[in-house]
Amino acid sequence: MAPDFASVPQPLAGCRVLDLSTLLPGPWTTSQLAAFGAEVIKIEAPGGDPLRSMNAAMFELLNRGKQSLVLDLRQPADRDALLTLVAGADVLVEGMRPGALARQGLDLATLHAANPRLVVCSLSAFGWSGPYRDHGGHDLGLLALSGYFAVPSQLDGAATRPHLRLADLIAGQTAALAITMAWLQAKASGRGSHVDACLFDATCAWTLPMLLASPPVDDAAALPQVMADSALYRTADDRRLAVATLEDKFWRGFLEAAAEADGGAELTAQRWATRRGRDADKPALAAALARCIGSRPLAWWQQRLRTVDSTVEPVYGRDETLADPQVLARGLVGRDAAGGLTLRHAVLFDGAAPPALAPAPALDQHRTALMPS
Repeated sequence: MAPDFASVPQPLAGCRVLDLSTLLPGPWTTSQLAAFGAEVIKIEAPGGDPLRSMNAAMFELLNRGKQSLVLDLRQPADRDALLTLVAGADVLVEGMRPGALARQGLDLATLHAANPRLVVCSLSAFGWSGPYRDHGGHDLGLLALSGYFAVPSQLDGAATRPHLRLADLIAGQTAALAITMAWLQAKASGRGSHVDACLFDATCAWTLPMLLASPPVDDAAALPQVMADSALYRTADDRRLAVATLEDKFWRGFLEAAAEADGGAELTAQRWATRRGRDADKPALAAALARCIGSRPLAWWQQRLRTVDSTVEPVYGRDETLADPQVLARGLVGRDAAGGLTLRHAVLFDGAAPPALAPAPALDQHRTALMPS
């Protein structure tokens, strides 16, 4: 049965969002709002969002379906133009340091005087209070301060940079949910609010539960969430397998696949048959897994793992992910009528995703429509 696109919720239809943010966190936030019907107007400084030149492909993916208007908020006429837009808007998203917008004559009181029901979301590094309030910050440093690298995850304790801008993405997703809640409240009460969202708090919300559940110990192997059979191992051709055999049934499935590999028989030792057993001597199990997995190339492992029930997967490269049959079957990546790449929203509703948005706007493309003379 073909998906019923009418069943895809568009609860933000009629919600007008003024997006003053740049780079990744703010545009990611407003892209989530646009997916569910919000009209997003991207207010860009002269020269445009720096991401246009830094990474044009990323700019396209983050800003599909938005409109673009260039305003120089240092100029009184352009500040007045923004306030005129504010009067008819529902949400304003900005990604400056606390107080930066106020120094341009656009403090919260001025914005709410123009529109009492406006939701203002300030998405900053550290938020509007605390000793780091005025500090700048970017993803990697915020991960460091939030305790991300202190969360024990592997036996050797190595800290490596995540391959995603995690703090940016976490904060954007958090802010999008908070904006939606604040907008619903404003619709009911007629009064807007200030959403103080920041990368530090949003990332801490993910890291602190893990830190609080991890007593301070010198040996990571003593912690229950650090497992020898939850790690990456290199194959004979220097590729990698992601082993994640938390439950005993998945461990047994992996042993079936490993039966003919060098060291496969060693892994069938009774002492490792249970979760408790595999955790009793994690370094020894890690060494045995490394020997076994390292004895065969990735293709060999893939062929055998397809026939068993086990949560062990190949570590993909870029093109392998894009060509993966599950990615294709779920329609995660597509193309619009003009041939541009699109990403579907991560959730389906009765089998349908929010429709693909129009291509990202050219700089100042919608001036005539938004500021008729």
